[in-house]
Amino acid sequence: MAFQKERVGAVEIDEAWVGKVIKKENLDTSRIISAPNGAATMRVTYGARNAHGEPIAVTGLVTLPKGNAPAEGWPVLSWAHGTTGIARQSAPSLAIDTHPDHEAFTMVVETYLQVWLEKGFAVIQPDYEGLGTMGNGTYMDRHSLAASVNDMVRATRDEFSFADTWYNTGWSQGGFAAVAAASAEDVPSGLVKTLAIAPGDTFVPTTEVSSEQAHAMIAGVDEKNLAYSAFVMQGAMNFNATIKADDFLNDAGKSVLDYASGVCLTTFKSENKITGKEILKENPQLEPLLEHLLANSMVNMHPKTPVVIFSSKDDEIINYEQISVAAKQLQANDGTNVTFEVRMGEGHRDMVRRAIKDQTPFVPELQEAPLAGVNNDQS
Repeated sequence: MAFQKERVGAVEIDEAWVGKVIKKENLDTSRIISAPNGAATMRVTYGARNAHGEPIAVTGLVTLPKGNAPAEGWPVLSWAHGTTGIARQSAPSLAIDTHPDHEAFTMVVETYLQVWLEKGFAVIQPDYEGLGTMGNGTYMDRHSLAASVNDMVRATRDEFSFADTWYNTGWSQGGFAAVAAASAEDVPSGLVKTLAIAPGDTFVPTTEVSSEQAHAMIAGVDEKNLAYSAFVMQGAMNFNATIKADDFLNDAGKSVLDYASGVCLTTFKSENKITGKEILKENPQLEPLLEHLLANSMVNMHPKTPVVIFSSKDDEIINYEQISVAAKQLQANDGTNVTFEVRMGEGHRDMVRRAIKDQTPFVPELQEAPLAGVNNDQS
């Protein structure tokens, strides 16, 4: 059965391929810098859904542990990556030999993913909509991110005979994606726990922000951290046609978004010279954008399985006040089991470096020796 349909700007697929692996490619484990060192790493294309619920092709990475799998199959660690951008080349699965964001990838692999792999977990990593394939990234759209995570769990479980057990984790944008995945209506069976590391959120205090308040909110954003705002705005416009740049951005702001559409995070941070105070019109019309952001926020999510959020008051990327309000509302939502772990003195990357230590009390498998079937002496 052919999987691909003709569609301009994206790879639309037949409905039957959603939650299935369409193709896979063995990668040289010594060259893929975004994956831990295991028995094998593959780049897979699988069926998921975009922000509108339409079936599309998404890519990602699968890394298998060394040794023999347990009789029930390898359990799974699903890793949702932090912000890399909204362009195709931002995908972690394309990080062969090098990548603009290689330092972040290496840090995550060495301090976090490798540990889970050596505990006997297969590690899977979705790229997200528009990353690694044709199409436009929607960045913090909770439905698109949830589909990328959950459909990859289903697809790889079927393709590789993985166990039913899986942990759901991610950092920054990926922490948000992990909570969104746990809150979806079609969460794959066997989800034990969601572990969100320094997640961002789209929570906004009101949908009636005056122009003065809007300018104040973004005026303090420097040229490096403007990347995140640019990805949020462009990602929202890629999804919602009622959000128009001309309603709230001046020419400098529109040029920033154009640039953000085609580069990775690290490139943007090193090259952009425009600050937040330079991008808005005098009287920006922000209502459609703010309504979109509020609709995607954690405050509207309802995970049915336990969630632990790890956040730092001193995170230089994530606004602690914003995420703490969102997390507390998430805790208050009916039927949720949410723990909010707060740290002090830790930067954004520090929260990944200490994540194994932080998560071990919540994950019995991290407290134990490698799972049965793992042979660390095998090459």
